[in-house]
Amino acid sequence: MKAAIAIALNTFRESIRDRLLYAILFFGLLLMGATVLLGSISLDQDVKVIKDLGLAGIFIVNFLIILSVGTNLVSKEIDRKSIYAVLTKPIERSTFIIGKFIGLGATLFVTTVMMSAVFVAVLLAKNAGLPPLIFVALAFTYLELLFLVAIALMFSTFTAPVASALYTLAFFLIGHSMTSLTRFGEQAGPFVKGLIAVVSHVLPNLEKFNIKNQVVYDVAVSGPQSIWTVVYAGAYITVLIMIATNILRRQEF
Repeated sequence: MKAAIAIALNTFRESIRDRLLYAILFFGLLLMGATVLLGSISLDQDVKVIKDLGLAGIFIVNFLIILSVGTNLVSKEIDRKSIYAVLTKPIERSTFIIGKFIGLGATLFVTTVMMSAVFVAVLLAKNAGLPPLIFVALAFTYLELLFLVAIALMFSTFTAPVASALYTLAFFLIGHSMTSLTRFGEQAGPFVKGLIAVVSHVLPNLEKFNIKNQVVYDVAVSGPQSIWTVVYAGAYITVLIMIATNILRRQEF
């Protein structure tokens, strides 16, 4: 456990020193400020616009961090050959993967909290109030980000950063299209319907984490739905980390 924490701390330090991260975060803070302007030009829909764009902005900025930092978490170590120094010690490869996951997860937690603080400040300035559903949405956003970190980390174990970013982006797009694909499959022929059914059971449905519409229109999320979403994310993340570990074990260093 100490080894995983040490790797996580090292990953966190490297992440926060990345200049690109600060550029992305600065863009995100500007985007949060822009929600006020966009909300003010809407017709009596300013709070709804701020909620929608604010939550979307928090996710987009952190997803850009995953694509720029997370997709080379392992490949960078392999290219620099620093992974040799780590894995020659009595450290399990699963420990290495878990440490990397926790490290980037901690970085995203910090950036999410920073942007969420600005988001909350904007809502308070607009006298919009802070319903608990806002914090549920932020928690779901962070869960989805952890999900995508696990996906990026898995691809990073065997592909170059650019390919890893493209594969992660593809997973994201497919994951948020799963509901539409399922509806399409219901109207398609037997072969297509069966293929979509297989895909929908294997690939994640990221729409489970998207409750922006419910936040905008103040539609409550049930307790069982929240619990199931957490379990769903935890199960998938565990499987992805196991896959990443097995891929790394098959590589010779």
